[in-house]
Amino acid sequence: MAVGFEFQSPTLRVLSITAKQEAQLCDLQARADWAGLKAAADAIDGNPSYFGKTTVLSRSAMGWCIVPDGTDVEFVINHIPIESGGATRLAGVMKSVDMTVERITNLFVRNGRKAVCPYVVRSDDASLFNQFPPFLMKWSLSGDSDVIGFPQITGGVALEKLRKLFKILAKNTESSDVFLGAEKQPYVALMGKITTGFKAKATRDPNWPAHEPSRELRSLASLVAAYLYRGASTPGAGLGAVKQLWFIMARTDFAALFKQLPNDEQTRYAARADDWVRYMCGVVMPLVDNRFAGGMDAGGFLIDRKITDYRELKDDATVQIDITRRQWLRGMAKGVDVLTAAAHPEKWWDRADKKMYIDKHGEHRLRGSGALGDKLDEVVLDNLAGISSNGTMQLPIFEFRAPGVGANTMSHSAWSDYAVKAYRFLAATNALKKESPIDEAVVFDLT
Repeated sequence: MAVGFEFQSPTLRVLSITAKQEAQLCDLQARADWAGLKAAADAIDGNPSYFGKTTVLSRSAMGWCIVPDGTDVEFVINHIPIESGGATRLAGVMKSVDMTVERITNLFVRNGRKAVCPYVVRSDDASLFNQFPPFLMKWSLSGDSDVIGFPQITGGVALEKLRKLFKILAKNTESSDVFLGAEKQPYVALMGKITTGFKAKATRDPNWPAHEPSRELRSLASLVAAYLYRGASTPGAGLGAVKQLWFIMARTDFAALFKQLPNDEQTRYAARADDWVRYMCGVVMPLVDNRFAGGMDAGGFLIDRKITDYRELKDDATVQIDITRRQWLRGMAKGVDVLTAAAHPEKWWDRADKKMYIDKHGEHRLRGSGALGDKLDEVVLDNLAGISSNGTMQLPIFEFRAPGVGANTMSHSAWSDYAVKAYRFLAATNALKKESPIDEAVVFDLT
């Protein structure tokens, strides 16, 4: 298994420019003509050109890179395997990131530059920016003295231990700060509803009363419940993008998650998919929230909100993703996750009834969700410091998105400790026995 991180910084705005524009800007910088540089850069910023989604601005031999996310600069840390010494290695990578951010910051703050000309070009530090394509970088948050960023975490969690993770996050301790962010309270509350209202071990399928749900089924039902709940929150309201809903987003798709169930449960629900629908909508969801007393409507929209593409659509138009809860639940039992871009391929986008899947910028509105298909991560437990387990585990991959929204920003000086804490927590979650508590005082002690 490996853990990766992204730190998206709204402080640093980056735009694509032509070689001719770059030559002009660099000439103004070389002559220290800050008024001229600001005027030329302001003109470019007023009619901006953006880098493509697959652009890599710079890549470090230490194991991280800089990419554009819209106009934000994003620092992406390559996945670090969970293994003995992994946390120390990650700390070294993060030190390299921190030094680069400091170097960029100094370009803006030196001699009060940020106040008179908040732009940086290649000639400001040619050796630092030698990999960059022609670019213009702006310090966008004029009131801030430090680079800030939204963190996101990607890593594997054994399906049988996912409900245990939910229970830990529901306790509202430091782990929920790390994985759910500063605006954690609604997510903590939902984790509490799912782990206390829904007594997963005791809640049996009325159509299969003799069967006690496995740990894997209890975890999958808990994750599905989180998706159903979030999809049904504030029906009819606007939503910038689908992925905003999923504060824990399955990167391994739900059809692959379903195949992680024991054989008897897979076989039963693949053959009786409507029982799986009834169990989730008619049994589990009323226990999660009394709004669904009598059963959640399986025929209702899975995403009961209108997609706005961040209000960029003409005349503030909105789009309804026409996938019902029944279609999604039946699909995963039958081997297809319909909440993925792969289930609605680009070749269909010219069909009128499929236009809902292409956004303002020509991208798939379901991007990210289940994007890794049936890909699983592997963790080797042998020789992990402090862990008495051995062997290997195949783990579904999840993205913890909640820290990357709203007010959940942090100074770049805090990124390293944050990343190491998240890494150590996920290592403990997967390696410790299912019944073993996680001692946060030990996991989060970086001294």
